[in-house]
Amino acid sequence: KGDDPQTLNQQNEVQHLSCTFSDAGGTFVLMFRGQATTNLHVHDTAEDLQDALNALSSIERLSVSYADPSIYVGAPALPADALYLCRSSSQLVNIEFESPTGDVPAITIREKDGFGMGDNIVVTEFKKGTKEYTTCSGRG
Repeated sequence: KGDDPQTLNQQNEVQHLSCTFSDAGGTFVLMFRGQATTNLHVHDTAEDLQDALNALSSIERLSVSYADPSIYVGAPALPADALYLCRSSSQLVNIEFESPTGDVPAITIREKDGFGMGDNIVVTEFKKGTKEYTTCSGRG
């Protein structure tokens, strides 16, 4: 299954994970199509999140990156917490679905532990997926 290559100007679904957390001990679990990730720690990185989501059989392939392009491994003068999924100043992470394509369901928060007043974690749709997800990419 996949996108029809003859249809143009389409995009992958992108969801944003936004997390604000002021302590060091929180964990959370994400759900997609009835499947749960392993426990994720607030100090995990975008790469850890990508690995956890790609381990779900309901996801064929996705990529995770920091929404702020100045945040990357090896970037100069990064704050100590810059690569964490959750930060006291808030963190925004892109989750781009490469397969399945189309308008996929939202990732949800199944549980969170250690989150207190002022701490928050949400996943929202940033770009609705418009690519097809059809047998033989609609070509056979």
